[in-house]
Amino acid sequence: MSRKEALKSNWKYKMDKIGMRLRLLGQQDWGPIDKFFIVSTGRTGTHFFAKFLNEFSSVYAIHEPHPTFLRLAISYACGEITDLKAVKKVERCRRALCREVKRKDADIYVESNNRLFSLLPVLREVFEDIKVIHIVRDGRDYVRSGMSRNWYTKEDDGSRLRAVYFEDDKYQDKWDEMTRFEKVCWEWQKKDSFIWQSVKDIDDAITVKFEDIFKDNKFKGMYRIADYIGLSEDKTEKVINRMMNQKASSTTDYAIPHWTDWNQEMMDKFDRIAGGHMKNYYNY
Repeated sequence: MSRKEALKSNWKYKMDKIGMRLRLLGQQDWGPIDKFFIVSTGRTGTHFFAKFLNEFSSVYAIHEPHPTFLRLAISYACGEITDLKAVKKVERCRRALCREVKRKDADIYVESNNRLFSLLPVLREVFEDIKVIHIVRDGRDYVRSGMSRNWYTKEDDGSRLRAVYFEDDKYQDKWDEMTRFEKVCWEWQKKDSFIWQSVKDIDDAITVKFEDIFKDNKFKGMYRIADYIGLSEDKTEKVINRMMNQKASSTTDYAIPHWTDWNQEMMDKFDRIAGGHMKNYYNY
């Protein structure tokens, strides 16, 4: 696509988004497009996946398109919004994207978005024939990454899950006394539990370990994802050779040591809150 054509397409997409917000854009037909959603707890390289997959001409991949549905995912997880309302919102807010995917003449749509952690049942209602790629990461590494950011601090924007939102959560009454470390441990297992419940024993989903993608010398996890999407093995190998050392959004400065150097108190807290989930389902 030439620069002039790209600018014209971008302009049309912007106009579609305006029309969508004004409720002037009608329901779209996603039927001819293969639809994949990459979901995770976060801190799993989701931005990189969109960049990687856009190297394939048949794919339109996007990372956390607006709206990301974070607020909706939390409200839905807490039972504050009905299935019908959630389905209507997701359908309406992806209409402009559908038109853009078709303008780009893509056969495959991939949305890499960890905000969707609780919304897989909704996505299946909206798009009907989706396929899900669930990326799971060692919870201890997730906690280390989260502790190096502003999660559950005064600087946090308040948009994170909290146990007080869930009446049946065993940590609801303990939340205010929990440390930041404990809260991040809780968040990992809570978000991943929503995903796990939606993908277990389902034919339209695969679970791939983060470590098999980014820490395996043969990148077997990335090959598995490409194969699941139906991408050329030869092209996949070329893109992997060129891009796998350019991973996006990795944390280089950490506030706490690697989990192999955690003290016993930290290990006990993680095991008590999240260890069972991690060991039972993923054999870490």
